[in-house]
Amino acid sequence: MFVLVSGLPAPRSRRQARRLQARLRRTPAKLITEANALPFLTEAVCAAAPAWDAVAAHCGRYAACLLAPETLPLPPDPRFRRYDAAVFRAQVLFRSAFVLLKAAALPPQRLTVTLCDRSGLLASQAPALLPYAAVLRVLTRAPARYIPVCVRVMQTAGAALLLRECYRPAPGPELLLCCSGVPQGIPASACLLTAQPVAAPATVLTGRAFTLRPTHAALLPDGVDPLAFAGALTETCACPDYRDAVFPDLAAAADRLRAWFAAADSGN
Repeated sequence: MFVLVSGLPAPRSRRQARRLQARLRRTPAKLITEANALPFLTEAVCAAAPAWDAVAAHCGRYAACLLAPETLPLPPDPRFRRYDAAVFRAQVLFRSAFVLLKAAALPPQRLTVTLCDRSGLLASQAPALLPYAAVLRVLTRAPARYIPVCVRVMQTAGAALLLRECYRPAPGPELLLCCSGVPQGIPASACLLTAQPVAAPATVLTGRAFTLRPTHAALLPDGVDPLAFAGALTETCACPDYRDAVFPDLAAAADRLRAWFAAADSGN
């Protein structure tokens, strides 16, 4: 379970502010129940002066999994932590890249794919990229998670995943799937697939669009990332609606990917 926090605008007068604070303190967190998911809590605070002690009283241990607007700073108190959507974001990016590569139909014998997966969270999914590249490299600090996968892939398909801790540019066209940060030293001839804006000399294709179901969109407070909301529903409430979600703008960028590959391939 998680807590979805909305920040109410500050009243114009001190008297109104006191009334709002008193009302929010008396109002318990609301339990939202979805037919196909476990419930979660919603809580409202005064954005100008949040009563975090009331939030702790209303939400208990679930205050350690808050989904709040980025403009609403949390207090330096271990009881309060933001939900971290990094894993869900990486999985959405990976699925988007898979759909994109399938649609682009690039010549795999002339393409290197480098998967940036520092924590090894995508080890089980990584072999799905093998048909789309002559070389599949994995940049990770958790090789132990990948070793069983490497052994299985070699035994079943005679293919290899090349594990690396440090990035080195590959010869020829290289596509980097940046699921956990962007490595240093990327050449201008490479192409990056990311889920967040990146300043790099290479071609960058970024997944930005993410669509919630109408019922979920209606619950989303201003300032809360829709993807983070979908991630919290998926990971803490077992909601099945976003298990196959992709960034539609990135998944549909096949023409841009083919144009990059043609330019990069002709320069080698």
